[in-house]
Amino acid sequence: TDVGECAMILNDADMLYIYTEIIKQIEPKSILDIGMIMKRYGAISRQVITAEIPKSVWFVGVDYMPEVDVPIYHEIYDAILDIDEVMKQYDNQKFELIYALDLEKKFSGDEQKRIWNWLKTHALHIVTNQTNLAMFGVTMAGKSVEVGNVKVQLLSMK
Repeated sequence: TDVGECAMILNDADMLYIYTEIIKQIEPKSILDIGMIMKRYGAISRQVITAEIPKSVWFVGVDYMPEVDVPIYHEIYDAILDIDEVMKQYDNQKFELIYALDLEKKFSGDEQKRIWNWLKTHALHIVTNQTNLAMFGVTMAGKSVEVGNVKVQLLSMK
């Protein structure tokens, strides 16, 4: 194992820790997971580290790797959609928690702006690692959460 592999393992564990701790603290009834962190880190159930996402939580995923179809994720997530389908199907409701991770890596600037405009009005809380939030008009109160090399913002839309 080289240093890069150790750093990746640490980052994975750090991100999963943050992910589960925020769920435990907020206790959301609905989660939108843009990027499907459970899939990206190889979870095989709704149980991650010391937390479990209860079956009563409506859990929607936006898959960054739809070409890798693994049947277990259709059991973990209640729905797996692309971002446009989410924005259309859930336009009349808010998610209590949205994970909006790595949008900068996946979407163009114009797409990010369109997504953030939707997210701002469809979430009670957003967890993001986006670095240029002001560029998208995101000025809500938030706090930084940092564990190891992983840093995210927890934004409250209330």
